[in-house]
Formats: sequence, C-alpha cells, structure tokens
Amino acid sequence: MKLVTPSSKGFTLIEIMIVLVILAVLAGLAIPAYNSSVEKSRKQEAIAVLGAVRGSQQRYMATKNTYATTYAQLDFDPTLTMTGNQPHFSYAAPSSVTATAYNVIATRLLTIDNPGTPPGAYTVQINQDGVITSTY
Repeated sequence: MKLVTPSSKGFTLIEIMIVLVILAVLAGLAIPAYNSSVEKSRKQEAIAVLGAVRGSQQRYMATKNTYATTYAQLDFDPTLTMTGNQPHFSYAAPSSVTATAYNVIATRLLTIDNPGTPPGAYTVQINQDGVITSTY
C-alpha cells in the first residue's frame, strides 16, 4: 500500500501559470482572426445589397433610359430594414448619376459588434459596370 502525502496532490503554481500563458497566447491569436472573419462577412453583406441595387438600377434603365437618382424610384430600397435586423452599413443614394453612369456607396456603421471601428472607417462601392471597390 502506497501512502499519498499532502504535498503530492494538485498542481503547482508554476504549472497553472504556464497553462494560463498558453491560453492567453491562443486567445490573442484567435480573437483577431475571428473579428476579421466577421468583418469579411459583413462586407459580403454590403456587396450583396449593392448588387441588388445595381440590378434594380439596370431594370430602371431598361424602362426609363436613364439611371435613378433616389431609391424611391427603384424597386429595391436598401435603407429599409426588416424589424429586428440591425443594419451594419448605411447606403447613400446613388451619386454621380448621369444618363449612363452612377455610383452607390455603403458605409460601415458603428454597432455593438463593431465598437472599435469609427463610423465611415471603411466603405464599399459599386458602379453601373458592376465594379466593386472597397476601402477595407
């Protein structure tokens, strides 16, 4: 029969500290990667909405032979949100509108899931040719 002495039970303080340091390093690597992934998905959300605006502009052009200057003229309005949804971008009315060209800009909002980035810190744009540009 082997006797267990009180000094051989549990973990030492140094072992616990090593585990905590390893966990801190892993969290330090994982959290920024997660935040970057979330922002990329938010950017894809803006691209999808801007694509819908572009499609609506193309339909308007087919019937009126010019591009719309307001969302009220289009069959799609990205500024309207469904109840319960928090918008992640604000969508400016089509700008630089001529008979043959336009530009629509989505600007990132300051939200609860984006507390560190100030509003307008990055934008996503689309033009009549479907060219998407981003500052993020």
